[in-house]
Amino acid sequence: MRTRFSREEQAAVQSLSLRELFGSKISDYMILVFTGGDHLEDNDETLDDYLGRDCPEPLMASDKTKDPLKKADQLEQLIYLVNVVVENNGGKPYTDDLFKELKVESNLKETTHRLEEQLAKEQAARLKAELSAKEAQKKSDDEIRKLREYLERAQKETE
Repeated sequence: MRTRFSREEQAAVQSLSLRELFGSKISDYMILVFTGGDHLEDNDETLDDYLGRDCPEPLMASDKTKDPLKKADQLEQLIYLVNVVVENNGGKPYTDDLFKELKVESNLKETTHRLEEQLAKEQAARLKAELSAKEAQKKSDDEIRKLREYLERAQKETE
């Protein structure tokens, strides 16, 4: 006997994170297909009934049949959807090369992000060093001015 698509199963699917495994574009190449519609027909149940009222919206659409003509129609619809997905992705299927390209893109983004963070830290450190240098220069200038004043007073007193 089948069970409903539970919240735990939904959480497991979400935690699987296909985006982490296959890159951010994977959902552009996906079609979710449910099987076992004849089991639902035997129980006079719809997929919506089976999944329950708290089902995620993407899982709500359903087709079920035992009828060979309907099955052929469903297959035709699936092929149509595959063609739409391929067309929407510039005629390119999701391949290992695309996966590698997306991984490189992801790695570049990560590297860029890390470099930007490092640059920000280094800029902050440089600004802090510049401020310290300005303060040290001001103290030095003040000391030099005081010494000159002291030297001038000493020269006047000796004259």
